[in-house]
Amino acid sequence: MSRTYASVFAGPVSRRDDRVYRGVPLPSKYWKLLVFREQGVVKARAFLLTQDLDSLRAVLALDQFRVYQVSMGELQARTQLQFPEVVQEAGTLPVFRTAARRKPLAYAEDGTW
Repeated sequence: MSRTYASVFAGPVSRRDDRVYRGVPLPSKYWKLLVFREQGVVKARAFLLTQDLDSLRAVLALDQFRVYQVSMGELQARTQLQFPEVVQEAGTLPVFRTAARRKPLAYAEDGTW
C-alpha cells in the first residue's frame, strides 16, 4: 500500500481589529494549506478556521474552530501571501459559495479533495 504524505502550512489571518488579550492580538481566523501528491499529481487544498472570541470564556477556552474550505485565491486575498504558481495551479477547485452562504465542514469527507 502506498502512502500519501502532505505538507501542511498554517498561520493567522491577522487584522487590525483583532481582539487584544493581555496585550497580545488574538486572530479570530487562521489558515491551513495542505499540499500533497495523489497518483503523481500535485494537489493543494486551502482551509479557513474561525473561532468565536466574543465572550471572555471563549478567549480563555479558545472555543472550538469551525473549518471552511476556501479557494487558493481567497486564501491569498485574506492572508496577503503569494503562493508559488505550482501550488496555485494545484489548488484549482470549482467555484465556492460566497463566504456568507458557505457552511463549515463537519467531516474531512465534506471537503473537495
